[in-house]
Amino acid sequence: MKMSVIAVLGEEQIDVSAPERIEMAKRLGRELAKKKVATISSSSYGFSLYVAQGIIDGQGFVTAVSPAASHDEYDTVYRLPGVPFSTIVHSGLGHVGVTSILARSSHALILSGSDSTLSCKEFFAKESGFPIVVYGVKERLSPQLKELCEKREKEGGAIFYEENPERVLNHICVN
Repeated sequence: MKMSVIAVLGEEQIDVSAPERIEMAKRLGRELAKKKVATISSSSYGFSLYVAQGIIDGQGFVTAVSPAASHDEYDTVYRLPGVPFSTIVHSGLGHVGVTSILARSSHALILSGSDSTLSCKEFFAKESGFPIVVYGVKERLSPQLKELCEKREKEGGAIFYEENPERVLNHICVN
């Protein structure tokens, strides 16, 4: 069986008036758990948090990487969620450092409608065979992120758009 480490990155705010987007993220998490995929995530709110909830609901395991150097800093300075991650690694490297860890430690990226274009650039700079799956509606991407996706497509990079959580993993070649 081929083992892949999947990074999850997305918008930090999902409008609670859009419960279908929250459920979509949780469904993806349950699918990752079902396939026993090693998942790493930023320890932020929004998409990453809801995917992690789905993973935990599905009896899976998700490691969150924190920008804080300690649990106290995590709670008082960054004010990040303590659950539902299986484990939290405090990097002490700030948000940029977390993205570097995710990019260098993963075999693929699942991205959702993120406006955090700068944090995504490191993933797009990886070799063209590194799969990036844009989960959800392509139209929700920021103009800058759309531009990065289109550039990667033109260069022949592995980028996929998928709304069905059961099919996301087909693009990443997880057995």
